[in-house]
Amino acid sequence: MAVAARDKDRAKAFAAENDIPFVADSYSALIARADVDLVYVALPPAGHISWTIEAAKAGKAVLCEKPFAMTAAEARAMVLAAAAVKQPLIEAFHNRFHTVMRRAIAVVASGELGRLVEAEAVFDVPIPYRPGELRWIVAQGGGALMDLGCYCVHALRTLAACEPKVASASCTVAHGVDTTTIAELVFPNGMAAKLHTSMTVSTSEVSLRLKGERGSLAITNFVAPQTGCRFAVKVAGKTRVEPTMGHRLTRPN
Repeated sequence: MAVAARDKDRAKAFAAENDIPFVADSYSALIARADVDLVYVALPPAGHISWTIEAAKAGKAVLCEKPFAMTAAEARAMVLAAAAVKQPLIEAFHNRFHTVMRRAIAVVASGELGRLVEAEAVFDVPIPYRPGELRWIVAQGGGALMDLGCYCVHALRTLAACEPKVASASCTVAHGVDTTTIAELVFPNGMAAKLHTSMTVSTSEVSLRLKGERGSLAITNFVAPQTGCRFAVKVAGKTRVEPTMGHRLTRPN
């Protein structure tokens, strides 16, 4: 295991804190190490394409931090680079592997809720402006949608199991980034979804709600359920609150 950073002293401090035995002189030096099989690209979005592709060209599997890329064209180039060397490339949405999201997928797939007709995903967290804060720098991929709302989009796409079209969208902009984005999505399975994400709120809200023809599902804190979560299914007027087992992770199928 090895780590690298633009500032080698920061890399050394991180290595010491996390018992990492080697500190590489640069990102390229880390990628070139023969004893490194997988590279975690934990950079701001603007740095994802170059280092993901370099790692792929070196024959490494890549775990790329969310959001995956700055544009769809960048995302396609990254996927093609990984496919060319037949190595895995995964976007780092940790919650996709948590018991809560795996259970939500199972509930929807079981048909218990019936055909999905409506959904709403909210991720609002106060992130105050300050110079140097990456979420407030447009060139680095900042903004509420890129940092927070991507979780909403990912969850909705995962549970609908199809790709949406944007029916409408609006945002509030400050310092060049979206501070709040509201969107309406339409999925080919007939589900209409609302998305709300903001980093200028006074209090946090992280929630996911699905409504089907026969029942509904509501999850509080679907992004980090290990820190506290409520998972409730309502069918035929009866509500079932399921244990979330926030301390456990599940291996993907």
